[in-house]
Amino acid sequence: MSGKKRSNVISKSLLVLRSFTDVKKEWGVNELARYLDMPVSSLHRILTILKDEGILAFSTNTQKYNIGLEMIRLSSIVFSDLDIKNIAKPFMESLSETLNESIYLSLYHPDLKQMSFIESVHSSNNAFQYVLEIGVLHSIHIASSGKSILSFFRDEEIESIVEKQNMDVKDRQNLINELEEIRKNGYSFTFNERGIGAFGASAPIFDASQNVVGSLICVLPIKQFEKSKAPVICKELKRKAKEISYSLGYQPF
Repeated sequence: MSGKKRSNVISKSLLVLRSFTDVKKEWGVNELARYLDMPVSSLHRILTILKDEGILAFSTNTQKYNIGLEMIRLSSIVFSDLDIKNIAKPFMESLSETLNESIYLSLYHPDLKQMSFIESVHSSNNAFQYVLEIGVLHSIHIASSGKSILSFFRDEEIESIVEKQNMDVKDRQNLINELEEIRKNGYSFTFNERGIGAFGASAPIFDASQNVVGSLICVLPIKQFEKSKAPVICKELKRKAKEISYSLGYQPF
């Protein structure tokens, strides 16, 4: 097989795989051929090779292909070696340059039900760097950094965590309402919650298992905060958080 022909087969194989990871999890041959505008005979050869290698599997019940055990095994190995800090850092640097503000990355610790800030990129415009301490555990029901994580938990998880806080009934309900709004908008912003004198905005980060794993945060002194800038900050945070999530293998339903 010539190099050009081999390259073409590889390109088509990658297109096929992306159809299973980016579009939907199960395809029939004719259906996928129409979607990719590819001859059925060519597609069938590729699907057969991928099935023989365990990358795809074929269901005799549905007569359709889906992700195979070998693909799952390989993905698990790759994901276990991913360093979210290294993946997120270029996006953080780009965002800090765009907004000219300091950007932080938080990580959620499911076993502790807490979060910590694990990486930061500081802007020369922002000397307010002491607000978020790297490596220190924090509650997730306080400030945008935690609320943008908590808001994407299952309802029963949210209720369980909120119930454990020393809050009266009214404050608990206000928090629940705020979390619902954050989930709808896809971002959060708060004033004076984790640090006095700080404005914080945050957007959630998800992994390949559709779970929220942390948040991307912009923080700046309230004295430097301009109300008109808030929509821009939130929009850019949400966009970069989505790009990081995609790099971690996340695909929205």
